[in-house]
Amino acid sequence: MKYSILLLALSIFSLSAIGQKSKKKVPFLKYKKIYYSNKTIEGNGYTVELNNIIDYDGELKFSFKVLNIQNEYILLKGNGTKITKLGTEFPISEKTKLIAPQKSKSQTIKCLGSGDNRAEIFTFFGNSLFSLKVDQSAQKIDSMKIPLARKDFEFNSVKCFVDVKEKSTQTTKIVTTVKNNSKDYLFIYPSRIALKMPDGNTYTSNNSKEVIIIAPNKSGKVTCKWDRMPGGKLNDMQLVVMNLIFDDVFYFSSIKPMDSFSIDVEWNEVLTEAKK
Repeated sequence: MKYSILLLALSIFSLSAIGQKSKKKVPFLKYKKIYYSNKTIEGNGYTVELNNIIDYDGELKFSFKVLNIQNEYILLKGNGTKITKLGTEFPISEKTKLIAPQKSKSQTIKCLGSGDNRAEIFTFFGNSLFSLKVDQSAQKIDSMKIPLARKDFEFNSVKCFVDVKEKSTQTTKIVTTVKNNSKDYLFIYPSRIALKMPDGNTYTSNNSKEVIIIAPNKSGKVTCKWDRMPGGKLNDMQLVVMNLIFDDVFYFSSIKPMDSFSIDVEWNEVLTEAKK
């Protein structure tokens, strides 16, 4: 008899707990928009911020920001990230981005939301960050005579095509098309490309861009320009032969995986109620 009474009491308690749990979920699901608390975590060499996290009437949406706090570039690949909620994983397709040292980049993340896909807590997991370590030594490139005796050169699966767009007393303009067929990223420093003139001096180009980065199996263009040279007729760019110099210009960079991150994001009931 006592056992039956105890069993009945446990059953009533269980039903009451289920009812309370069900009632607890009703306020969460009744809102047209669910707001979550912003989150920030710091990893080894980077910081991740999740902001403006809202579950709308059809999708979960938020801003994903990566701050590069190291001295090397960070590659954010377009895969390797997912959202886990209610026991289901949702792979996220991101945009591939390069983040310069001490800089940041953001993108909008979207995931299925609303109805049965809403969760009070979800996890944002990322395994998509890589560090780009640049080689200490530049690629050795032979100089080229302008006017051109040849229009191309090659090194380690990289092909370069040189086009002299203008050669006059006032201006010389050269465009180099670079096809990176290697497996590594290629760092190019345009301001170091130079012309060696008949006076024996070397003059770097007016291209002030710090670096141009070309991904594996991609192409890019480097434009260099020189204005009228000092030295009068001796250095008249229209009349003289010049040497195009690529010293300390081309560097390879291999990618190294960075630590993954996992962020638990919670529903902000106060904010959700205030925004309704």
